[in-house]
Formats: sequence, C-alpha cells, structure tokens
Amino acid sequence: MSAVRYSIVMVVALAACGSKQGASTTTTAKPPDVASDTTGWKDAPIETRPQPQPPFVTPGERMTFNASIHGLDIATFGIAVGDLTDVGGKPAVVVQAGVQSSKMLSILKKIDDTFTTWIDVKTGRPLLFKGHELGGLDDPIIEDTDVDFSTAGSGTVKVALTRADSGSVTEVQEKTKEDLLDFQTFFLELRSWDAPVGAQLTADVLRSRYMWRTQLTVGGYENVVTQLGSLPAVRYDGVSRRLSRQGEIDMSQGDRHYSIWVSDDADRVPLLMVAKTDYGDVKMEIIDYAAGQGARLGTTWGGGKAKP
Repeated sequence: MSAVRYSIVMVVALAACGSKQGASTTTTAKPPDVASDTTGWKDAPIETRPQPQPPFVTPGERMTFNASIHGLDIATFGIAVGDLTDVGGKPAVVVQAGVQSSKMLSILKKIDDTFTTWIDVKTGRPLLFKGHELGGLDDPIIEDTDVDFSTAGSGTVKVALTRADSGSVTEVQEKTKEDLLDFQTFFLELRSWDAPVGAQLTADVLRSRYMWRTQLTVGGYENVVTQLGSLPAVRYDGVSRRLSRQGEIDMSQGDRHYSIWVSDDADRVPLLMVAKTDYGDVKMEIIDYAAGQGARLGTTWGGGKAKP
C-alpha cells in the first residue's frame, strides 16, 4: 500500500511511484492510460527551463482534487496559495498542499500530510520547504522535513529530518546537478510552460528527503472532461528517476510514469493527473477551483505551439 500512498503525493511531485509498463494514448471523456515510452529519455533536455521569473500563481488561489484507484476514492489533495510575506529579506509567496486519506483507505493506511513552500516572488525559486507526514497504523510516526534552499547554490542542499517518536534530527546532504526545486515549485513551473508538442525539459525535484530527476514531454493538445466540464488541455507525459544522495540515478528503483493535463487557457489550471502503480492507475481529478484575487504573479514561457 505504500506505493499507492506515494503515488497520491508524487503524481503532483512529478515522480509518481509505479510500474515500468504502459502505452501512449489520447484523451477523451475517459482518462487514458499513462504514456510510458522511455526511449525518449535524454540527460540533456530539448528545451531548457526558463530563467528565474515570478511563479504562476495568484494569492488566494485554491484547487482541490479527488484521488481514486479502480473507481474507489482513496484521498483528497488540496493546494492553496497564501499571501505575500518576507523570508530572509526576500519577498515570498506561501504555497501549501495537503493530502488526507479517505475513510476507506484510512482503515489500511492513514495519510495526513502537509507540505509548505515559501517561493521567491521575483525568481520563482523555492526559499524554504517544510513537510509534515503521518505514518499509518503499522507505522505511527510523524516525520517533519525542513529544507533551506539557500544552501543549494553550491550543488548540495541540506535536508533536516525530525522523527516525533525519538525527537532525533537527522541532517543529510543531497547533491544535485540540476537547479533543484521542491515539487510544489516545479508544479507551478509546469503551469506556465507553453511549448510545442515534443518539447522536453529536465529538472531535479525534491520530495521531502528524496530527489528525483524528472523529464517532461509535451504530449499533445486535446480535450479533457472533469467535474469542471469539457476543457481544452495540454498533456505532459513524465518519467522520473530517483537519485542517490550523491545525485546519481538509482537504477534499482526503476522509472516512474505519469501524465498531467493542464487547461489550455489563460488560467492554466491542472485538471487531471494519472500515475501508473503496481496496484493500478491512480487518478487525481480536479473537483473545485477558486481563482484567487488580484493580479497573477507570473506568466507563460516556452514559445508558441502548433495544434492539430
């Protein structure tokens, strides 16, 4: 069941745990299988990530998703954008995500996780990250993760892990070859990426105390049906590989495959996320969206697109 738990969070972290098999598909009213072709993996992306720029968020913006597997509801995922604040003399915006298991899943494995990121308003890069995760019945341990991204400029980042059962604090050094982001910051970059089919990007993404080398490909432009209606969307097909503490790909972990659909309009709202797991596809569909108030901080990047 741990694979399902991590998929609920990691599909948003762009590193969903799952199998190595799957097939490329198109999207209709029914969510498709997840694209899983690994022949296109390249260490050097076709399209590089943008230079630092404001994050694609609006203060007060909120999204809620329902996660399911085989048609059974297993969790609710929410993400909310807070007010502007100050971190170490830098203007920042707070983004918080939370995952809560359904009553059915809680019988087997309770999930009650919160992730908070303070993002630099000028550069769109993370400043601080805090994670609070609750283990299930067979592992009733609370773990708190703290990451100060000011240390990432030297090619390493310090991750402090505190376990509630012992109060012990473990600090590890994570090496990264890419410009390291946490999963919420990269999720926002994905919203702003407007590029032609076939374009790719690569980044190292931190999910709590683990790093993933993540590559996304613009898969196509198509309609997606959710509770918000039928909307035009862009599909991003992703593959992620877990990294060792030394920043090298851990080949023993295998590839993780998922697809994410974002509305192809000015709001760029994530609509649907599907991750391959050994238990089946975890589907995360938007069920509520609030646009927030005031001006959006960021804009799109990546050039024009050719649609069919």
